[in-house]
Amino acid sequence: MSSVRKIPIRKFATVDEAKQEVERLVDNKVSGYTVAINAEKTVLWYADEEIRNIINESVLPIADGFGAILVAKILQGAKVVKIDLPKICLEVANRKQARIFIFGASEKNNHKAAENVARMYGDINIVGRRNGYEIDMEKVTTEIAESKPDMVFVALGSPRQERIARELSRQIKGVLFVCCGGAVDVLSGAVKRAPNWIQKINMEWLYRLLKQPSRIGRHKRLLVFLYLVAKAKLLEKG
Repeated sequence: MSSVRKIPIRKFATVDEAKQEVERLVDNKVSGYTVAINAEKTVLWYADEEIRNIINESVLPIADGFGAILVAKILQGAKVVKIDLPKICLEVANRKQARIFIFGASEKNNHKAAENVARMYGDINIVGRRNGYEIDMEKVTTEIAESKPDMVFVALGSPRQERIARELSRQIKGVLFVCCGGAVDVLSGAVKRAPNWIQKINMEWLYRLLKQPSRIGRHKRLLVFLYLVAKAKLLEKG
C-alpha cells in the first residue's frame, strides 16, 4: 500500500512553474501529454499498471483537486494547489500565437468551444477540430498531423483521453497534447464550473457530483483512495 507514495508528487508544479513548463514544451517542440491527477487517478495508479505507466510517462503531471492535494499534504508534507491547466495553455498559446487543435466533446459543444476560444483569445490560431464521438484513430491521427498544431486539447474523459493522448504523442512529434476532461464542454458554455469559492476550497468534485448524480460510480473510488492514503501513512510511521 505504501506504493501510493511513489506517485510523482514532487513533480507537481505551481501555477508559475506550469506556465513556464508549457512555454518550454511548446518552444522546444517536445512531444508529450499532460495528466491531471486526482483521487480517481491515484487509485488507478496503484491498481492498473497501464495507467501507472501513462502517468509516469507524462511530460507534465499537475494537481487536479482534492486527491492530489490530500496525498501531497499527508504523505509528503507538501503544499500544492489545483491548477487550471487548460486556461494556462490557452493563455500561453495566445501569447505565442500558437496553433491549436480541439479534440473531444459533442459536435455542437466542440464547434461552440472553438468559436468561443477564437473570440476570447484573438491571437490563437485554431487549425482544426474534431468531436469525440465515433473515433477512427487513423483518421484522427492523419487530421491532426496534417494540421500541424502546437497543442491539441484532448477532452475525451479519463482515462480514455490519456490512453489516446499517449498513442497520438508517439505518432505525431513536436506536439503537446493537453488532457483536459470536461474543459471543452465548459469552454462551449454548456457546462458551468463551480463558483470560485468552491473551487478555492477544492470541493468542485462535490459540486459536480451534486449536479450530476450519475457520477457516483466514479466517486466510489474515493473510499478506496482514502483507505490507501491512510494505509500508506500508517506504514510510513511503522
